[in-house]
Amino acid sequence: MTLDNQMTTKALLRERISSHTIRIKDFWTIYKGSRIGMIGLSLILAFIIIAFIAPWLAPYHPRALVGTPFLPPTEKHLLGTDQVGRDIYSGLIWGNQNFPHGGATG
Repeated sequence: MTLDNQMTTKALLRERISSHTIRIKDFWTIYKGSRIGMIGLSLILAFIIIAFIAPWLAPYHPRALVGTPFLPPTEKHLLGTDQVGRDIYSGLIWGNQNFPHGGATG
C-alpha cells in the first residue's frame, strides 16, 4: 500500500466511525423519549442484574429439597415449595440465568 492509500483508508475509517457514532447518538435521543422503550430497557437490565447475583440472592440451590411438597408461602419459603419440596423462589431466581441465553438465541 502506498502512503496516499493508507491515509485515504484511515480517513474513510474515521468518517465511517464518526457516522456510526452520530447514528447511535440519534437513536439514543429518540429512544430516551420513548416511555415504553425505557421501561423495557429497565426490565431487561433488571433481569440481567438478577441473573448475575442469583447465587447471593436465592436462599437455596434450585434443586435442593428444602421442605415437604406443596408447602404454602412462609418466611422460610417466600413462594412455598413445589411438588418435590424445592423452594419455588430459589428456582425462579436461578432460572432467570437462562434469560440472556434465550434472548440471544431468540
